Amino acid sequence: MSGVCSSVCWFGYPLRSHTVPSLPVVAALVQAGVDVTFHTTPAFRAMVEPTGARVAEYPASFARLSGNSNDLQAHVRRLAEINDTVAPSLASGPHADLVVHDASAAWGRAVAHRWGRPTAVSVTTFVFTRSMLRMIGDTAWMTDADVDTLATTGDLKVVYTSRVFQPAGAFLDDSHLFVGPLLEHRRRDGARVAPEGSRPLAYVSLGTIYNQNVSMLRALAARLSDAGWQVVVSLGSEAATAGGEWPPHVRAFGFIDQLSVLEHARLVVSHGGLQTVTESLAQGVPLIVIPQDVDQHLVGQRAAGLGAAIKLDEKTPGMDTFDAAVGRIAAEGERFAAAAAAIGRSFGDGVPLAAAVQRMIGLAATASRSA
Repeated sequence: MSGVCSSVCWFGYPLRSHTVPSLPVVAALVQAGVDVTFHTTPAFRAMVEPTGARVAEYPASFARLSGNSNDLQAHVRRLAEINDTVAPSLASGPHADLVVHDASAAWGRAVAHRWGRPTAVSVTTFVFTRSMLRMIGDTAWMTDADVDTLATTGDLKVVYTSRVFQPAGAFLDDSHLFVGPLLEHRRRDGARVAPEGSRPLAYVSLGTIYNQNVSMLRALAARLSDAGWQVVVSLGSEAATAGGEWPPHVRAFGFIDQLSVLEHARLVVSHGGLQTVTESLAQGVPLIVIPQDVDQHLVGQRAAGLGAAIKLDEKTPGMDTFDAAVGRIAAEGERFAAAAAAIGRSFGDGVPLAAAVQRMIGLAATASRSA
């Protein structure tokens, strides 16, 4: 080995919310002269290729990962099963100087171990230490192997938020590179939406997995309209089947350029995906979070704890509960917006993208020289 990092093998997790935040780092590695091979499913090939990375397709079995993961135990066991099945075949390919893998893609860690290569972890949710995992709800079922599957473990961790927003972020060492959401480098897709009329604008999105609950989206939009808001609803892949009339002052779209609508929004109603939450906070927009999955409860809880959001406890909240949350946001809007803006400013306080990429390249080079 030459003592420099000339190649990276990146194992992605095949969801949009895990792929989009990582692409600026992929592109920066390519621009630094590194040959990057990015493993994902065919659905994300067109998204990854503009970075300049070579796309390698996962086996068809990875399509099982595209659904929701409300049952954490089943999700962890499914990850372990896929890891045991595919890691040997993935490791049979050409060895790279550095392995980068999504925090949910434990097979990347397994490949790196087989190759004897250093690892960098792409963390698109929060960093989960072993102690944090033991504290998440009812986790008595977790074995040591389950904890190993979920724990954020690697030589470097590239984290797309700030130490301020990361729970216990101040206690994590400098192997955690908090680069923020990298919004200025983000790919911009979807319809660009501007306000219509003088009503304050609320944006409603349950993400790319949970937006199939169109009836809940309609109900939430109707209550916001009744409360005096104009509403933009993101339907994603459900747009084709979401026929019928929407309430007054409500506009529904397929895929939306979130950053464009967030520039004008005064409220976001979200499932609590880290991508939507960080984009909202970066614009100083408070949220009502209706978590649909385990990590979203944690994101919503963190935003609420810092004063920037109201977290509702039920996946399908009662409308009276929702109305009360909307009323609080309207009455205390300045306080919520100030807290959101403070978190948003923290996203610029971390490690610059170029410096993070040099740390990754340096990690591989150091490992090469010592091999």
